[in-house]
Amino acid sequence: MRTGFLPLWFGTSARLNEKRNHLIRLVVLTVLLMIHLLAADVYAAQPLVNVDGEEKVSHPAHEGKRFWSRLYFGSFDGEENLGKLENESGGFTFGGGISVKLPKRKHFSFDLEFWMTERDYDTTIPAPMFSVIDERMTLSTDALLIGVGGFYPPAGRFRVHGTAGIGLYKSVLSVWGSTLGLPGVIEDEEVSLGFHAGGGLEVSIGPYVLGADYRRWYLEGSFGTFGAHNVDIGGDYIGVTFGLSF
Repeated sequence: MRTGFLPLWFGTSARLNEKRNHLIRLVVLTVLLMIHLLAADVYAAQPLVNVDGEEKVSHPAHEGKRFWSRLYFGSFDGEENLGKLENESGGFTFGGGISVKLPKRKHFSFDLEFWMTERDYDTTIPAPMFSVIDERMTLSTDALLIGVGGFYPPAGRFRVHGTAGIGLYKSVLSVWGSTLGLPGVIEDEEVSLGFHAGGGLEVSIGPYVLGADYRRWYLEGSFGTFGAHNVDIGGDYIGVTFGLSF
C-alpha cells in the first residue's frame, strides 16, 4: 500500500501525474492498435494463389489458427459500497490480450490480458489533511490477467467463448480537496489478487474477429488512508471486441 498527499501548487504536480497516467494508457492503446493493423496488412498481402499458380482453397474461419489477439472497449459498472464507494458517475475501460490454443485441445486456450479502467464518483469520503473536500473521487485499476478459455465450435464463422482465471490488480483511490486554500490530492494504492470470469460471441470476417464480451471481476481492496477496508472494487464489464486470428 502506498499513500501520499500531492500538492497542486508549483506546476500542479498531481494533475500532471494524472495526465501522465492517461497518456500512458493512450500509448498502450495506440501500440495495440498498430500491432493489429500491421498484422492485418501482412495477412492481406498474402497471395491469393499458390506457388504453382493454383487458386488457394478456402477453409472455415479459425481452421488451423492457433493465436488470437483482441482489443476490448466498453463500460464498467463497479459495485456500490455504501459510505465508501457509491454514486459512480462514469469512466472508461479498455483492454487487450492474446489467446493461444492449447496443444491437442481444440476447444481450449491460454489467455493473457491487460486491462485498464477508471471510475469517477460523485460522492467522496473523508480524507485526512483536507479542510475542504471537492466533489471528486477517482478509482483507477490496472490488471494483468491470466486464464483458460473455452470456445465452440473450434472452426466456423460464428462461435461462443468463455474464460476464467486469476489476476494481479493495482488500484489507486484519489480524493481531491484543499487545506488552507491550497488544493491537493490524496492517494492510496492497493495491490491485490482477484478472479475473473466471462464470455461472449464472436464472428470472423476474414482475418478479423468482431464480437461482444461480458466480464465479471471478483476483487476486494483496502484503502486505510480513507478508512475504507475490505471494499468490493469488482464489477461488471460489457463491451465490444476487435481482434485478429492468425
